[in-house]
Amino acid sequence: AFKLSVTHPAVAHAHTGGCARACRVNDGRVATVALFRSLGCVLYAMCYHESPFERTAGATGSLALAIAQGKYTYPRGKNGGTDAPEQDPYSEQVHNLIDAMLQLDPEKRASLDDIRNML
Repeated sequence: AFKLSVTHPAVAHAHTGGCARACRVNDGRVATVALFRSLGCVLYAMCYHESPFERTAGATGSLALAIAQGKYTYPRGKNGGTDAPEQDPYSEQVHNLIDAMLQLDPEKRASLDDIRNML
């Protein structure tokens, strides 16, 4: 199993960026399950062209708080987001995959096998 630890915040800051840094380094270490949260951030960004936490950050005024609390919305429909001009083009299956990867609790977050089974 792949495992990478970053225990010093300066090292973590130098080798990670933006949303991925916040997703992976909240407690000072990077582990396999945390990498799946980063993958969820990437998948959301590929679908919606922004960080999953941008909308919530705009409402609360703090990106770090939105990330730490695991609060995000979809552009329309799911989680109450309504600011997109058209319906969300992605299926509930895609939302479920993103939700599983962005799960705040690492014990409940999707594993590699969970992700494979969802595809």
